[in-house]
Amino acid sequence: MSILKLTNPEKIGQDEHIRHYLNAWISTFERELPPEEYIAKWLKKDHFTYEPRDVQKRTELVGEEWIIWEDYSFTIDKLKEIIKSYELKQDNGLGLVMNVENFNKPNEYISAYFTFFDIQTREILWAGKVKGEPGGWGMNGFWSNGLTRTIKVFINEIYKPTYEEYN
Repeated sequence: MSILKLTNPEKIGQDEHIRHYLNAWISTFERELPPEEYIAKWLKKDHFTYEPRDVQKRTELVGEEWIIWEDYSFTIDKLKEIIKSYELKQDNGLGLVMNVENFNKPNEYISAYFTFFDIQTREILWAGKVKGEPGGWGMNGFWSNGLTRTIKVFINEIYKPTYEEYN
């Protein structure tokens, strides 16, 4: 979520107050869908290591004015820059990360890239952009449920059909 933007005109100016939700959204998502249990199974991977701290600490990079009026997206070049900047414990293998782009309250969606990359070179091997629907109660529930729904869209509509086509 290092360059996440929250599109919500009602929250403009509350950037610092709402910042604590960044880690709450991730924690709730992890509690609802433990990656070692669900994501490894969905990806059909026997060897799966979940190392959240390397990427999650990047929430500290979220800008001072991350709550905005308008829709927001970033380019694939920006995504490449983000992946290149990762400081990871692992030095080889295949990485998968969910790069969250926009929590869009007026249009009620989450946009995120699901990015496979070579851990050693930090080169993107494949990235797909997905939109998911948020929902639930309160600021935490609304967006963390949206993260859960967004990964399910990725798995069911992109990953599984592609995996089945090539296996």
